[in-house]
Amino acid sequence: MVSAAVYTVPSFPYRLVASLLGIVSGILLAIAIFNLQPLQLVLTEAKGWDVPFLGPFMSMALLEGMVLILGSIAAPVHSLLSERKTKPMSHLLFSIIGLVYGIGLFVGGLLLSFSFLNLVWKAPWVLALSEVPRWVFNIVIFWSASLVVLEIGGIILIISSCLGFAFAAKEFSGSTGP
Repeated sequence: MVSAAVYTVPSFPYRLVASLLGIVSGILLAIAIFNLQPLQLVLTEAKGWDVPFLGPFMSMALLEGMVLILGSIAAPVHSLLSERKTKPMSHLLFSIIGLVYGIGLFVGGLLLSFSFLNLVWKAPWVLALSEVPRWVFNIVIFWSASLVVLEIGGIILIISSCLGFAFAAKEFSGSTGP
């Protein structure tokens, strides 16, 4: 947040410091996502539900970490190197971020949804789950059905990233042409 605020300062040295601070904080946040998954404790170890919670934003933790690192690198490239020649590079970086996060959203939402439906399916036969009230399972069914919206968002991100790649390719070919 501090680096985002310092990006708005028109001074180049401040922007450079904000860029380095943003990259360091993005890497630290990615490490935190890899090592600390609080909802995994709730959904797997505490209740014994065996639902793989993938990441804090319903995506896969590995892909979320990659997006955080790539995003913290793409922001300074876009803000510091805003010349005509480097614009396609920032478009390319943002398209990569969208593609990686779109795949993570789609796959993560799909895995979580099927895990919840598997949980509901096994409920009558598993002793720990047979004592859970019915309204809890209704919420789980609603949540797994609502994850379809997340999967649609992942598909939209993937499609827009592919369009971004085409746009960046057009800019690269236009800037290096005869």
